[in-house]
Parts: sequence; C-alpha cells; structure tokens
Amino acid sequence: MPAKLNLIGQTFGKLKVIAEAESIIHPCGHTARRSVCLCDCGTESIVLNGNLRSGITRSCGCIWRTVNITHGHLRDYGKSATYYSWVSMIQRCTNPQSTGYENYGGRGILVCERWKDFKNFLADMGERPDGKSIDRYPDNNGNYEPGNCRWATDVEQRRNRSKSLTVTFAGITSPLVDLCEKFGVPYARTKERLKMGWSVEDAFTVPRR
Repeated sequence: MPAKLNLIGQTFGKLKVIAEAESIIHPCGHTARRSVCLCDCGTESIVLNGNLRSGITRSCGCIWRTVNITHGHLRDYGKSATYYSWVSMIQRCTNPQSTGYENYGGRGILVCERWKDFKNFLADMGERPDGKSIDRYPDNNGNYEPGNCRWATDVEQRRNRSKSLTVTFAGITSPLVDLCEKFGVPYARTKERLKMGWSVEDAFTVPRR
C-alpha cells in the first residue's frame, strides 16, 4: 500500500483539500487514495490524490466548462482527442502506475509547468490533427515543452526515434525507417530481425513465415 500523505490544507489549482475520502482499490490490487476538495467556485468534490499531485485535476470541473465554451473541448460523448493526448502525456510522466511510465517519467522526462494547464497546452500546440499524436521533436530525449513538441504521424515518430539506427541495403545507406518505407517492408518486423542478429539482406528480403 502506498505511503499515506496528508494533503489536508494544501491547494491544487482551484481545489483546496479539506478532508480525506475513502480510498478505492482497483482490480489489480492498487490502492488509490482520494480527498474531499473545495473548489474556488464553492463546489465540493472527491478527487484522486494522484490526479491532484500530477496536475490532472485542478477544479471541480468548472475550468473545463469554461474551456468548452471557449474551445469546444468537452463533447457530449466525452473529452476531445486533444484533451486525451494532454492527459496521457502527463500520466506517463508523473504516474508510476501508468503504462509506459518507465520510458518517460521513469527516465526523467518531464512536462513543463506551463503545460500542466490544459489551456496553455492547447494555446501552444493547437488542436490535435486526425491521425497524429504528440511527439518530442527535435530532441526525442527532451521534455514536453514549447519548442520541443509537434503533432506527428506514426511514420514521423518512428523516424524521430530511429535516427541513430542507420543501415545499408541495396547500396543505400539511410535510417532504417526510411529504407523500410522506400522498399515497402514492415519497419517493426525488420527492426526485430536485426535485433535478433539477422543480416540486413535477410531482414529485408526473407518472406514472412
């Protein structure tokens, strides 16, 4: 069970913690602690402590209602794709229980303070285009912050992550992702074959069994 932290009296965004709430236990056995919070607008709500500390939850919902009026990011069917990209970005950098945390927060990748507010993130990045997701570029090992992020396709992201993986095939020396695209072979399969010790020629040409 995680160490118990007393958040009473602390303020997170528009929320002030006024009491502890009953914890919940996820099916995996993880205990999630919660707090009773009073919002600046006068509304009480129960919030996960992890969401308070990571900056995911900053109000009772009144912030998002304002965002919806201005930008339309709360839909009848739920949050927008841009909002979900923002939440996922923060979770994988701050929540050890999040899938992929070891590749982000676990190795020191951070979300800048400005982007812990969705309105700022939206102002800097704009709407997420269809078929794209957030990519740290030009520094793939850098933080999520203005000047180092873009909306990118899967191919662009693979190319960004694979700049150091350069091979020679058919007389052409180029990043693996570019060669796979040029010769029409699956990038993931070819990369895995090379990791297993296959020659470049076989990795590109042997038919899938």
